[in-house]
Amino acid sequence: MDIRSLGLIETWGKVAAVEAADAGAKAANVQVLGIATARAGLLTVGFSGDVGAVRAAVAAAEAAARRVGKVVSTHVIARPDRQLQAMADQIGFGAGRANPEPKPAPVPAPEPTPAPVAAAAPPPAEPDPEPAPPEAPPSSPVEEVIPTPEPDVQSPQPSPPAAPPATLPASASPPAAKPAAKPKPKPGGRPRRK
Repeated sequence: MDIRSLGLIETWGKVAAVEAADAGAKAANVQVLGIATARAGLLTVGFSGDVGAVRAAVAAAEAAARRVGKVVSTHVIARPDRQLQAMADQIGFGAGRANPEPKPAPVPAPEPTPAPVAAAAPPPAEPDPEPAPPEAPPSSPVEEVIPTPEPDVQSPQPSPPAAPPATLPASASPPAAKPAAKPKPKPGGRPRRK
């Protein structure tokens, strides 16, 4: 596989590496080469594609990985040498495949052999037995509650119409309230805020 540009992001922890691979793949038209494992929990995610797309993928992957874990470093190589492409297999990227191990070939299922047919006379037709009554559903540990009909409730008797409210004469109205006095400011100071 020809790697046009190579983008790498190194993280601590698998969660950050998987998040970086996901964000980078969604951000640009790149191929995820895989996740290479180093010692001490360092994981490197590789991207391949056009230079601009790889740069965008690495930037998005770095931002996403920083949200969930720790990013150690990132790097983009615009046009890697052929020797570096051969080394991608040794690093763990498997020549551009996320899973470098070949899958085993599927084993075909054996075809069933037909049973030998004997040239015997068909059995005599028997009358159909009566159908069995349907089985009762299995009982549950919770008892079924059957609602009972409520007795008819008589509607309440209408009450007599209420008398109109009495009005007070104009002279019997309560006196008007005085407005509240404002607090006086202290001499030489600012008024308090409420």
